Amino acid sequence: MQRIRIGLNGFLGLILTTLLCVSTSGCWAGGGVPPELLKVWQAYRQAVAAGDSDQVAALSRFPIASNDFGGVIPSPAVLRARFKKIFRPEIVACFADAELRQETGFPGYLVVCEDALAFGFEQHNGKYRFSYIDNANAE
Repeated sequence: MQRIRIGLNGFLGLILTTLLCVSTSGCWAGGGVPPELLKVWQAYRQAVAAGDSDQVAALSRFPIASNDFGGVIPSPAVLRARFKKIFRPEIVACFADAELRQETGFPGYLVVCEDALAFGFEQHNGKYRFSYIDNANAE
């Protein structure tokens, strides 16, 4: 039987890589954000920043469940009508640095802004799409 030797530098490198994978979404091996969703999130974030309601609609699954902003968003036309109310400058700023994450009690992956406003993405028919807004402060 041969003993495997890893030098101190190799061991430290392994520990650092593991910590980076755990603390970021950069290493996807079943525990991070799927690469397909990261692509959708990047396109969605850019569309919101540009004020492109048509592109946001294209990256959405309707009806979009919502307990705020007038309730359920049944169609792209309704999303376009509510776009400026939903995607205020504070939300656009939040999206610039926000990270997707999974949260107990919420389907799929989400981004949380203002400590209470969740924008959710779920997989439907093999594609990730924006599918819900949950405001914990909504009445």
